[in-house]
Amino acid sequence: MNAHARKARIALGFFVICLVFLLETTVAHQTTPNPASPFVWTGLCLAAVGCLLYAARAHRKSRADGSDQQRGQASDGSSPR
Repeated sequence: MNAHARKARIALGFFVICLVFLLETTVAHQTTPNPASPFVWTGLCLAAVGCLLYAARAHRKSRADGSDQQRGQASDGSSPR
């Protein structure tokens, strides 16, 4: 696994954590309403979207790096798998 793939997995992990916190604050708001809840939801949503976009970008880079490595390995005359 290259560095970009590792970063993509970490970003997806943070995305899932943001979604869990978003669900938790939604349930907490139903039992004890707080006027600051929409601001918290906005921050969590922005963080989740940012993590998802970063993960997509890192995944695209990892796939590009992987295809470059496959082309380099295939230059010896053997067929890529």
